[in-house]
Amino acid sequence: MTATFPSSYSKLFDLWANAAIRRETTVDDYGKVFASFAEFVRGKELASISRMDVLGFRDALVARGQSPVTVTRKIGILKTLFRVARDYELLSANPAEQVRTVHAARQKSRVAFSTEDLSRIFNSPIYTDNYRPVAGGKDACYWLPLLALFTGARVEELAQLLVDDIRPVEGLGWYINISDEAEHSQLKNAASRRRIPLHRTLVDCGFLDYAQSVRDGRFLFPGLKPNPRGKLAGYFSTFFSGYLRKRVRITDTRKVFHSFRHTFKDICRRVGIDEAVHDALTGHTAPHAGRRYGNEHYPLEPLFDAIDQFEVQGLDLSHLHTHPPS
Repeated sequence: MTATFPSSYSKLFDLWANAAIRRETTVDDYGKVFASFAEFVRGKELASISRMDVLGFRDALVARGQSPVTVTRKIGILKTLFRVARDYELLSANPAEQVRTVHAARQKSRVAFSTEDLSRIFNSPIYTDNYRPVAGGKDACYWLPLLALFTGARVEELAQLLVDDIRPVEGLGWYINISDEAEHSQLKNAASRRRIPLHRTLVDCGFLDYAQSVRDGRFLFPGLKPNPRGKLAGYFSTFFSGYLRKRVRITDTRKVFHSFRHTFKDICRRVGIDEAVHDALTGHTAPHAGRRYGNEHYPLEPLFDAIDQFEVQGLDLSHLHTHPPS
């Protein structure tokens, strides 16, 4: 880690860093925020840090033009570190505990794609002119939007799939296994571990043929290369945002790749899929105690039944079919 700060801060940081197995990117991120705070308070003794110091740091971040999301995240990091300091009696109280975070007057939100949006996406050059740019991960730029629409999965969950994550189950069909078992895999939470049945449209469009074509490799999308933070979807996400605006001409900035996930949830509700089932499909954490854990063992039968009900009304993808409709 490149961040440096006074010795008392280093002791606290080491206590936090060594308390659990932490990703290198997380340690680096926390270190940079903590070093920035130490510089702001001019190396003030840790035991003397007050709530006013944290408030001043928060206000300075806002004055620099940092977004409410970024400011909230950084104050959250301080809150976590100071909680450790309190536990080890390096501080008598957590000075960040009662510091309120800031909110944007107009916080941008993500919204679902309309049927017209989807039609424009799936009739754009990637799907009509065999456009496979390296920046989009080659074949990944074709399959990731289709998979996102018919699975509701997050982009990184799809990008990090292995060929062996496409699995058959006798009497039902094929499903996608979302897990963090592989060394490179990272998931948002335990509920993200799940199995998503393969929609018939994906089969009709030749997804199983594609998976078979890369069978000799390890990654399902070998054209994706990790960015400096190790995210396999990092460069693709940048590409897709530009493609959406410049080539597809969807200019609403609330509509991004994650909008496929919103679209999936909206359609699940529209066709009457039970909330517990579409939470299991999307890996959403529900407030009910029995549904706070991973969904990798959720019964497959209701999941396959739900995907059978899933239909995007008004969207014609017949020009992408390589097999007769299932």
